[in-house]
Amino acid sequence: MNRRNQRKGITQGRYLEDAIKAQGDSILGAAKKLGLSRAEKFYNHINDKTYLSFESVAELLALYPTLNPTYIFTGKGPMKLDKSEVSF
Repeated sequence: MNRRNQRKGITQGRYLEDAIKAQGDSILGAAKKLGLSRAEKFYNHINDKTYLSFESVAELLALYPTLNPTYIFTGKGPMKLDKSEVSF
């Protein structure tokens, strides 16, 4: 496991998976909704092999407006924002 992403034994990518599940979807479901035939880039991030690009995060936030970007990057705060907290 790469130490730069590690926090108490949990990789940063795990936050993404948990947050998408909180949206009521799966990683593969999210990838397909974004027009991808495979979810490889998300699974690589979840497995601590790569980071997501800003564009990928922006696409996820557009797809799931209540997805909390702070949670995705740090694991802090709620996984899902209240609709009143959504700024776009």
